Amino acid sequence: MNTIFSTNRLLFRQLTVDDAPNVFELNSNALVMKYTGQPPMQSIDEAVNFLTHYSDYKAYGYGRWACILKDTNEFIGVFGLRFLPNENHVDIGGLFKPAYWNKGYAKEAAEACISYGFDILQINKIHGKCAEANTPSIKIMESVGMVYQNDYVKNGTRVLCYTIYK
Repeated sequence: MNTIFSTNRLLFRQLTVDDAPNVFELNSNALVMKYTGQPPMQSIDEAVNFLTHYSDYKAYGYGRWACILKDTNEFIGVFGLRFLPNENHVDIGGLFKPAYWNKGYAKEAAEACISYGFDILQINKIHGKCAEANTPSIKIMESVGMVYQNDYVKNGTRVLCYTIYK
């Protein structure tokens, strides 16, 4: 496993096509996808196709990473930074399997990704967005020092935008 960085409990590495079963499990779960604005994946082939064509690492040098529990080597989710060329900024975000919700992993991942972005990638500003109803994500963004900037409505959902500066 090619670890990019780690925390006390988590390892972060690039996603590969071998992650397709886990990516499908994660992205086909309606609870996980509830606030993403994306429909749940319908097949493992969809996960394979996504991973085969995921080009952020090559294009930008970073992207969403697989989150692995250090103790068990278990894939628990995807979290990381993503450059959004249409908006010309770096976005932070991720998804975890429900069994790993409310255990502090998302905050730990967010803190690590922000540090990696600022210290290693030399990014000066990181944005985060979520649906207004997604209160757990709002709490995480605020707990890691992100500050509310504005909001907008997309497909009938109010989206809140947060930012943190280096």
